[in-house]
Amino acid sequence: AEAVKTFQQIFNLPATGVTDYPTWYKVSEIYVGVSRIAELM
Repeated sequence: AEAVKTFQQIFNLPATGVTDYPTWYKVSEIYVGVSRIAELM
């Protein structure tokens, strides 16, 4: 829960400590971006 709160604070999301929809969407967005960068290498 603390790691989730920290992630939420870094990305200006409500720091609830719960992996709610907005938090999961941001995780997914970052994952897709990193995956696309990896494909270019």
